[in-house]
Amino acid sequence: MSAAPEKPALDGTALAARFPAIEQAQVEGRELIVRCRPEGLRDLCAVLRDEHGFDYLADLAGADCPELRVVIRLFCTTRGDYVRISAPLDRDTAVAPSLTSLWPAAGWQEREAFDLFGIRFDGHPDLRRILLPLDWEGHPLRREPKAETPTTEEAA
Repeated sequence: MSAAPEKPALDGTALAARFPAIEQAQVEGRELIVRCRPEGLRDLCAVLRDEHGFDYLADLAGADCPELRVVIRLFCTTRGDYVRISAPLDRDTAVAPSLTSLWPAAGWQEREAFDLFGIRFDGHPDLRRILLPLDWEGHPLRREPKAETPTTEEAA
């Protein structure tokens, strides 16, 4: 019985050439760090899973520092490599494609990002609050512009 062929080593330059949505790709240690526009995110993740062996969704989360984004970490269990993908989102619409068809466990993590950051995941089968009460208004981890409070002189 022959062993399964080794997955090709991940090359950020070749990946960026294949996916125009990739804005930046650089390697740090055993981790490839990618910045990708949301419209190319699902296809990129499918190729990383199917062609490069990233078979484990280690994390999917929202972040708002300083821009609103979704951050995904994938792990290759056979090689021990990681990929971190950051996709900046438009603050007004905050939409990213759902990864639940690739990794069903993404469903819970996408619901958390929706609940806490207001990120909508296109194609999610059950996008609703998961942590906060249903009547909660807003998204507590999103950095919204603060209303300016008048100074003592202005208030007088």
